[in-house]
Amino acid sequence: MIVAYNVMRCYRWLTVFLNNMIYVSNISKVVEGLNMKFKDLAIVIDKASKEIATSLEFANKSRVYTEGIDATGLSMIGKYSTKPILVGASSFKNKSSVNKVFGQRGVYSIKSHQKVKKGMGLKWVRTKTDPRHSLAVLPGGYKQIRDIDGDETSFVNLKRTGKMMKDLQIGKIGDCWCVGFPFAYSQHLTYNTMVAYFREKYGKKIWGVSQYDEIKIQSILKRYLDTAMQK
Repeated sequence: MIVAYNVMRCYRWLTVFLNNMIYVSNISKVVEGLNMKFKDLAIVIDKASKEIATSLEFANKSRVYTEGIDATGLSMIGKYSTKPILVGASSFKNKSSVNKVFGQRGVYSIKSHQKVKKGMGLKWVRTKTDPRHSLAVLPGGYKQIRDIDGDETSFVNLKRTGKMMKDLQIGKIGDCWCVGFPFAYSQHLTYNTMVAYFREKYGKKIWGVSQYDEIKIQSILKRYLDTAMQK
């Protein structure tokens, strides 16, 4: 996983690794004072860290992919571009969108008494990389692509195919529960590259631990440690 949240060192600190960036949160002195007081402390911490990882997974999925909010928990990620963009059939998620933009073969025209191909009447241009290949100019940019596909357009939520949201999961690396992405998004693209791209594109951290997550983390730790102290 390239994104991880480590709580096994919570005797002193909670160290959060998200998007290859480190966030440090001071934890209650109660944790430091415990030390080896409880023989089963490692078990308690393991259970607490798993719940924390699960909580962070849910929080990031909800915040980023549903609400469109960045890692601070306070600001929207951004807005989708309306700059004209070149599109082809592969730019859209489903056939109905492709037909809406480029037309559908087999539509019968009563006026001309023949089958015609209707569409949005977009301008076509030759690509620089392959002069034999043409793409259409969609005037409304990427926002219009999403609108045609029936996706959210009023704010950025990074939810296109759902793959990124599905890939964000918890897992155990050694004795540490973590939450993050696997290394590869596809055969030719890593999540490191994608995370860095979105951070640069929108100028902010998108996945991470918000101030609300910090409160939840400390609450989870306190609950587990209070329970352990009562035994």
